[in-house]
Formats: sequence, C-alpha cells, structure tokens
Amino acid sequence: MNLAEQYTRKILSFDTRGGNELPLVHYIDKELSEIGFQTKILEHGDNRASIIAWTGNFNKQKLCFNCHMDVVPYVENYNFDKDDYICAPGAVDTKKDIGPQLAVVKEMKDIPDGLVLAYDADEEYKNIGIKALHKYITAQQVVINEPTNMQVHLGANGWTQVDVKTHGEQCHSNNSSELNAPEKLIHLMNKIKNEGFKAEDEIFGKSKIAMQHFTTGTKEHIRVEETANFFFTIAHNRNYDTREAINKEMDRLILELGYEGIDYEITDYDTSVYNPNSKLGEYMMKRFNLQKGIFFGWCNSHMFKDRDYVIFGMGDPLLCHTNYECVPKIQIDQSKEIYEKMILDLLKE
Repeated sequence: MNLAEQYTRKILSFDTRGGNELPLVHYIDKELSEIGFQTKILEHGDNRASIIAWTGNFNKQKLCFNCHMDVVPYVENYNFDKDDYICAPGAVDTKKDIGPQLAVVKEMKDIPDGLVLAYDADEEYKNIGIKALHKYITAQQVVINEPTNMQVHLGANGWTQVDVKTHGEQCHSNNSSELNAPEKLIHLMNKIKNEGFKAEDEIFGKSKIAMQHFTTGTKEHIRVEETANFFFTIAHNRNYDTREAINKEMDRLILELGYEGIDYEITDYDTSVYNPNSKLGEYMMKRFNLQKGIFFGWCNSHMFKDRDYVIFGMGDPLLCHTNYECVPKIQIDQSKEIYEKMILDLLKE
C-alpha cells in the first residue's frame, strides 16, 4: 500500500459526520508541522475546526488546495473495501482528497514556497469554516476539491432553497377535500417539478429541482391539519441568478395552480459562478489531458469568484451524501501525480 492510499484511509478513519473536525485538524497539523509547514488552526466551538498551512512567506501565497473535512450527518459510519474502491463517508464528498496531498508533500524533498493547504469545517451546513479561512487565503490560484471524477470544472450552478407552507381546512381524515393543505402541497410539488424553472442555459443546461422534505398531519393519522410544509432546492442556471427571477417563477406557478393559501420564502440563495478564462483550468486540461465540465452542487467556488479557481477531485458526484461513497484507488494515485506536478510546475519560480 503506497503512502497516498495510507493517508487517504487515515483521513477517512476520522468520523466527521456533522462535525467533530478538531481531531482530524490536530492530526493534519502534526503531519504538516513535522515537514516545515507553518500552520494556523481556527476553532469554531463544539469540537469544530479548520486549518490553513503554508510554505514560505505567508504574504506571498501562489497556489492553494482547498478541501472541506465535514461529511453530512445522516449517513452510516461504514468503512470497507469493494473491488478496487475504498468506501467510507467522505470517500466522495470530499475529505479523501486530503490524502494524496499529504502524501505529495511528505515525499517531496524540497517543497517550494507559496503552497497553501486550506481545509475547512462545516461546508455541508453553514460554511463557518471557509468563511473564517477565506481572509487568510490570498493565493490567486485555487483548486477547490469536490468530486468531479477527475474532470476540471470551471463553474458551479446557483443554489436556492425555497420553503413553502400551504393552508387549508382542518378536518377528519375521512372527510378530506382537495382544498386541504396536504392536497395543495402535493399539487404544487408536482407543478414545480414538472413545469417550473424550465429556461435553459447554453453553459449550465437545465436547472435541477429536488423535493427535500415535507411535513403535515398528526402521528395518529386521524385528522388532516390546516397547514402543510415542504422545502425544495434548485440547482439553477444563470436564468435564475436573481431572487427576482426565483420569485417571478414561483408566483407564476402558484397563480396557474389557482389555489389560495400558499406562502413561500427563499431561505438560502447564491448565484451560479463561471470562470471560462481560467489559466489554471487551461493548464490542468493540457498538462494532464483532463476533460472540462460544470459542477452541479454547492461548493466553495462562491467564495473565490475573484480568483483563478477550478473545481477538481476524485469520485463520482452522483454518490455524494449516500451510504456508498467509494473512491477508486487508481484515482488516488492519479491525484497524487497531478498534485505533485502542479506544485513543481506552478511554484518553480
């Protein structure tokens, strides 16, 4: 087992589901401090922490690798090998990318100045980690680690969450009518899913809608309550890059549905980002013969709009947030080779 795989397995052995990044941060701090990195740990409370490490003059940063350490809280704590894959929470999204990076700098005899490793907490919820780290990262070239299946992604879709409440008649379940809150909710969900947010984008393609959660009724199922709630998320293209565009589309759908008693609120929102002239992306695609793409999901790219950034990492993004996140061992080796050459190429001056 090579060093990159050893480090990947070690990183994945830390349970960071829903937080608890501090033990992993202390481990990373120890490994990097031993080989001359300067480090700074940012604690966020509740055993949560982020870390930034650098070589050379802190004020002369050039290249940053950024990866989040937390994993969504609702997955099982599994850890096994299947064929040529390592399977564990974070094996796709996304702390596994730290493993090859640690292996590269550990085996490198003379690490060039200007390298920054920035690993953040809480990307899956409130982004407290990258918000705290961002002011310390001045490197103009940033590789944001997310699962892209080794493609170089030059942008990420916008992201919106809409919370909806329907109002109707409270009644015995046997006397339910189409005007009750759950019926309105179901009809609106179908309307949004089948007819909403259809405008396409030549770069980002179609928007993607995910119905996330809804609640109504009582545990005993003996009556229909007068309100029902659900929220949905939109991985949207540039046609919906303003709150006004989201509001206009929601108002249209509700008006066409013809029901009164429907309220909604945009509770989370960010625009799409696109970096088509990325010199870093062009270098990576030519140097390593990699394909380009667009990342459909939330990531830290929104924090680096003013930099030359790419989104890049191991793993199939379709496996994110599941109980079968698996990283191919061959991609661990490929990543190590890419990171090593990037450090030597881009920091040689």
